[in-house]
Formats: sequence, C-alpha cells, structure tokens
Amino acid sequence: VIQHLKNRQFSAEVSYRIATSVRPSTSKVYDGKWKCFQDWADSREIDSFNPSTPELGEFFLYLFKEKKWRPVTIKGYRSAIRSVLLRAQKHQAIDAPEISDLLAQFDLEVPRSKSLIPQWNLGIVLDYLRSPLFEPLAGVSLKYTTLKAVFLLALATGFRRSELHALLYSKQYCSIDPKGEMATLRFCPTFILKNRKPSESNPPVHIPGLLSDHILCPVRALRYYRKATASDAVRKSRKRLFITYKDVNQGAEISMATISRWIVKVIKDSHSDVKEDSTSLRIHAIKAHEVRAVAASVNFPRASVAEIMQAMSWKSAGTFTKHYLRDLVPFQTELQAVGPFVAAKTVVSAEDPSTKTSTKTRKSPWDPSSS
Repeated sequence: VIQHLKNRQFSAEVSYRIATSVRPSTSKVYDGKWKCFQDWADSREIDSFNPSTPELGEFFLYLFKEKKWRPVTIKGYRSAIRSVLLRAQKHQAIDAPEISDLLAQFDLEVPRSKSLIPQWNLGIVLDYLRSPLFEPLAGVSLKYTTLKAVFLLALATGFRRSELHALLYSKQYCSIDPKGEMATLRFCPTFILKNRKPSESNPPVHIPGLLSDHILCPVRALRYYRKATASDAVRKSRKRLFITYKDVNQGAEISMATISRWIVKVIKDSHSDVKEDSTSLRIHAIKAHEVRAVAASVNFPRASVAEIMQAMSWKSAGTFTKHYLRDLVPFQTELQAVGPFVAAKTVVSAEDPSTKTSTKTRKSPWDPSSS
C-alpha cells in the first residue's frame, strides 16, 4: 500500500501515515487477510492490486468451497481487500454488485446460526474458583492467583482481552479502596477503546467489591494479585498489570493471546469432569470473548438494556441483543449456589433472576454515574 501511494506522488511520510490510519489490531488482521489473497493471486498470475470482478469472485468461492469458511469470515476478507484496493484507486471491481450478490448467496446456503445457550456453565467455573486450588489466596502459587484474578476481573468488567491487556500496575492506574469496597482501573494512555475516537479520553472503570462473602470478590483477588507481583524480582520492571507467571520471557510483557489462554484454561479446567455428550456444553469450542457475553447476560433480568449498555460501553442496544445476549436459565441452579459475585460492574446475589437490582445497588458509591 505504501509503495502504491508513493507511486501516486505521495511523500514517504504521508504514505506511511495514510497506510497506518487504522488501529494496529485492525491493521494486523487486515494484513493477514491481504497476504492470503495476495498468495492466492500470485499462484494464478493475477495482479493482486488490479483484480477483475470475476477473479475476486473466484477467490471468494475458493474461501467458501475449499477453505469451507463461513460467510461472515469471507465478508471480513472483502473488507480487508477493499481497504487496500481503495487506496490504490482500484476498488471498482470489489464494489461491483455481483460480489455483493455472491456473498448474499453464501449467506443463503450457510445461514448464520446463533447459540443462545453458552458452551460452558458460569456456575461451575465460579465454584471451581472457590476450591482449595485457589483458596486461601494468601497461600496459593502465583499461577493460581493470576488465573483467579484474571477471570474474576474479566467477568466483573466485561472487558475484551485488549482492554485487560491495556491495564497498568501502578497505583495511578490501578487503585483499591482501603476497605475493599471498590477498585478503580485506568487504561494505558496510548490505548483507544474499540468504540471510541482517538480524540476521546477513556473514562476510569469502577468495580464493586464483596464485603459479606468475599471468596469471589474481584477487588480482593486483584489486591492479592498486586501484592504477589509487587517485588522487582517478579515484576522485572514490567508496567502492565498482568504478567506471566512462568517468567519464560525474562521480563517481556505478555500478549493479548496469553490473557485469552488464561481465561480459556480456567473454564476448561473447571469443566474437566463434565462429559460433553451428556450436556449441551461444548468445552472444546470455548472462546475467551464469551465471558463478555455472559457477564452482560447475567444482569439482563436484573437491569435494563440501557443500564447494561452503559456498563459494557455499548452505543447500540442491538449490539447486546443481537450478538451478546445469552440464555443462562439452564445454569441458574449452579449460579445461585455459588454465592455473590460481580458481573459487568454489578453485584449479583443469589436472588431470583427475575428480581430487579435495587436502586441502592445501581447507585452505589462505586457506580460511575454517581461520581
């Protein structure tokens, strides 16, 4: 892309800035998809920067029939290829209505299915985090302190893995109320939330603590984790909140993928005795991002969609109802048995799921709307 911009008489710096105008995470995904298309085109002696509409149609058919990728994935490839061709002023072929019709036919042939019931049981996971492997926290290894803190924080905040990765250790960015009633988190200054513009600042995130039954308290887990990773021998000058418990990188920061692996490990290990063929659970297919959906859905009977949107930083109600809403009714017995926990910045007790959260709970001192 940069070279094509230079060929159009843009300077090297302007070309670079134009080519890197999207978020680094988006750029990385698009680069991978573009390389896939470029390799396919090169093997057929097709100019990847000037393909015809029929040639693009053959590529998408290749992804659909030979790679057996889902239509939604193929649409992602179209977006990635279009972003390159647009800058090369060769996007007419990919914008052709025939390409849209082809992808629409893929949707008809393989309609997108939505699973409303999670592939894992949150009640089982929370009960696992109460086990002797994780308690008492003062006596467990850094590995289990890390796993408990990461999962409870992911559930309590509903954060994406990128947001968990963007948290910093210092008290300026991670502070805990002396009584354990609240933790306040702030993101790395260079981090941009997914649905925010670069010109918008990221607000602090407030997490309520559990004072009566603290075993599943995210604030308590965070406090123990900070204490366990405070020494220079463990932290090795690393700035991010979460660091590796294996220290295989000799002081290097962890990746977002590591956080995902930790979350998935907690879920899989907690379900190790569950037989998939006797339940609706599909433990082998777990994704860490599903915790975000479960965190939001736990509160749906107790809070309005508007309140959930605010807690999860969503701008559209459709984001929740179309993509994240899950049916947790089959797991209510296990959820009510584990005691209170925090999900999507809200304390969840063992009340009847149809009971609304009280005004006092919604307007507590750690609620962002009251500060």
